Amino acid sequence: MTDMMDALLEYLFKNWPIGISIVVVTWFAARLYTRLTQTEKECASNSEAITGLRNDGDRIQTDLNRLMRAVDEVRAFIAARSSKGAHFFSGKHSPRKLNASGERLMQDACGEAFLQMHKDRLFALLDERKPQTAFDVEVYANEVLLSYSSDPAFNGLKYFLYNYPDMEVTDNEGKKVTYSVTLEDICFVLSLRLRDMYLEAHPALLFPPVSVP
Repeated sequence: MTDMMDALLEYLFKNWPIGISIVVVTWFAARLYTRLTQTEKECASNSEAITGLRNDGDRIQTDLNRLMRAVDEVRAFIAARSSKGAHFFSGKHSPRKLNASGERLMQDACGEAFLQMHKDRLFALLDERKPQTAFDVEVYANEVLLSYSSDPAFNGLKYFLYNYPDMEVTDNEGKKVTYSVTLEDICFVLSLRLRDMYLEAHPALLFPPVSVP
């Protein structure tokens, strides 16, 4: 072993430029290897942190979506109870049905075509509410349409409403009045037809449950 070291030192002394170059290259290589190893460890650590941040971001987005949906549902609940559509476009005929003004608005807005096109989505939203009676379906149908009105699917109805002239309707006292139709009114008119469509698919909701003694 001593002979090998002596031979190596003798070679380096005789060829010192090459020897120094070898030493320098070896030193830099060792430094580079150390830095690469450290960088790999840092990357692995950062990868876990990035994954954690990504998971946190996904959870925040999920919570935000739930919050926005809750806001839409609250807005729909308030709008459904403040809308004048029930007075101007329907009558209570056990169950409530569209009057002449409501039928006209339904036809002008191509409401039947809209409901048939988006039936599956609207039914799914009603399913989520888990209605127990036909009355529930009537209430939820209006709320579902109002909350769904922010979806691009409603853009066609919004274009229609933007260009639709004022209607002559009959108020509670039987007087003819000029009325500006709102998006809430269109949702109400559509909701009665949606109610009937849903009950046709779920006829059990029309009857009270039979209690067995």
